[in-house]
Amino acid sequence: MIARAESFVSSQQGWRRYVLAFVAGAFMVAAMPPTGVFPALFISIPILMWLVAAARGAFGAFMTGWAFGCGFFIVGLYWLGTAFKAFFSHAMWLFPVSVIGIPVYIALYYAAAALLAWPFRRNRTHYALMFATLLFWAEYLRGHYITNFPWNHLGYGWHHVLPVLQSAAWFGIYGLTLLTLIWAAAPVMSRRAGAAALLGLFFVVGFGLCHLRLNPTVETPHLVRIVQPNISQAEKEDGSKKSDIFLRHLTLSATETAHDDKIRFIVWPETSVDVFSPEDKRNVDRITLSLPQNAYGLIGVNRMVPVPVPGVRNSLIVLHPRSQRIIAQHDKFILAPWGEYVPYANLLKKTPFGQYVGAVPPMIAGAGPSTIRLGPDHLPAFSPIICFESTFAGRMKDITRGKPDFLLFITNDAWSMGTPGPAQHFGFARVRAIEEGLPIVRAANSGISGIIDAQGRILQRLDLDQAGIIDATLPESAKPPLYAGTGDSLILLLAGCLTLCLLLMTYFFRPRPRTKA
Repeated sequence: MIARAESFVSSQQGWRRYVLAFVAGAFMVAAMPPTGVFPALFISIPILMWLVAAARGAFGAFMTGWAFGCGFFIVGLYWLGTAFKAFFSHAMWLFPVSVIGIPVYIALYYAAAALLAWPFRRNRTHYALMFATLLFWAEYLRGHYITNFPWNHLGYGWHHVLPVLQSAAWFGIYGLTLLTLIWAAAPVMSRRAGAAALLGLFFVVGFGLCHLRLNPTVETPHLVRIVQPNISQAEKEDGSKKSDIFLRHLTLSATETAHDDKIRFIVWPETSVDVFSPEDKRNVDRITLSLPQNAYGLIGVNRMVPVPVPGVRNSLIVLHPRSQRIIAQHDKFILAPWGEYVPYANLLKKTPFGQYVGAVPPMIAGAGPSTIRLGPDHLPAFSPIICFESTFAGRMKDITRGKPDFLLFITNDAWSMGTPGPAQHFGFARVRAIEEGLPIVRAANSGISGIIDAQGRILQRLDLDQAGIIDATLPESAKPPLYAGTGDSLILLLAGCLTLCLLLMTYFFRPRPRTKA
C-alpha cells in the first residue's frame, strides 16, 4: 500500500505536482487545534518527501516545498485576515497581504528545507531523516528570526493526545516537532528504520501515560476567579460602549457567592480597560470596590505612560481593596506585529504604504518577563503573559527572581472570533504548562478561558462566545521539568548533532540506492 502511494505521488509532474503539494500542506492543518487530527501528519509529510525526492531538479524541489508551505500556512493562518480587518479597515485593498502575502512569505522556510534535502534523495532512510531535520530547522528559524511568528508548529498536532504532549517537559515544543517529523517520515524510510521510528512513538506514549498517572492534579487552598465578559471586537472599538464594557466587567467581578472569602485572585482579560492613565483614580476605586475583601485584582489594561517615553503599554496591573493605588504592574514585552507595531516601519514609511503604516500607533514594549510576588499575604507568585507572548516557548518567566507558582495568561482573542485562531491560541497554552511544570490561569475576553494544571490537564474552561466567571482552585506547580532549566539549548544541541552525523554519513559512507518498500 505504501509502495503504491509512493508510486502515485512520485509520478505527478508539472502543475499536478504543485497542486498535490499545496493540497497536502492544506490537509496538514487538520492536525492543528481545534481539530487535532494527528494522522494528517502521517499523510502530508510523506507526500511532501516523495514529491521532493521525485523532482527533476533543484528548482522543482524548491517550488514543491514552497507550494506545500503555502497550502499549510494560507489555510492554517487565514484568520489573519480577520485581524487585519480590525486594524486596517481603512485600507482593505491591503487585505491580500495578510491572507496571502504573509503565509506565502513564511512558506519560503519550507521551500528552503526542500531544496537542501533534495540532494540526499538516493537513500530513503538517510533522506527522510535529513528532510525531517531540515524541516525542524525551518520551524525553529521561522519562530525566532525575521518572521518571529511561532504559530502552528507541527508538534501542536498532538494537542488532543496528552500523553504525547508530556515529552514537551523534556524537549519543549521544538523537540516535539522534531520527533513528530521523524515519526511522520516513517513511511518514507526502509521498513526496519520506519518500524524503529514508530517504536519511538509508542515509547513516548507509554512514558506520557506513566507520567500522568504518577503526577495527579494537586490543589492549593487558593481560589481564583476568572472573568470572561464576551466583548466583540466591534464593541471594543466603539468609543460609546466603553462605559458599558467596564460595567460588564465590574458586574461579573462582583458576583456574590458563598465562597467569596476564599477568593485570592480575580483576573480580567487583556485590555479590559482602554485607555488607563495614572490619573484614572475613579476607575481604580470602582475596581477595588468590586473585589472581595481578601482578593487581588489582576487587571488587563492599555496603560498610558508619560515618562520616560510617552506612549501606551499593554499591561497588567494589580489592585487590592486595602490599597487605593496600583501595587504592581507588568508590561507586555513581545508586541504583536501589525497590530501593536509595524515591522520595518521606518523603511515602509518611505514607500507608498507609508500613510497606512502611520495609522498603526506603535506601543511601547516592556523590559521582559517578570515574577510578581504579593509578599504581605504570602500568596503564590505568578508570571504574567499577555496574548501573543504565550506562543514563545522558553520565555515565560524571569529566572533572576526565582520560580513562580503559576503562569497568568490574559488575552483578547475577539479579533479572530469565528476562526480557528482562539482555539489554536488556547492549545499552545497547554504546552507552555507542560514545558514549565506550572499551572496556567487563562482569562480571555471572548474565550477560551480556563485553568490548566502543570501536566496540561484542562480542569475548567469557558468556551467561545460565553460570558461568565470561573471560580476554581489553583493547582500546585510541579517539580521543574528538564525543559524549564535548559530551554531550547538541549534540543538545539541534539538536532545539531543529528544534522552533523547525517552530513558525515553523506561524505564517509556511500548510500545504498533507493529501493521500493
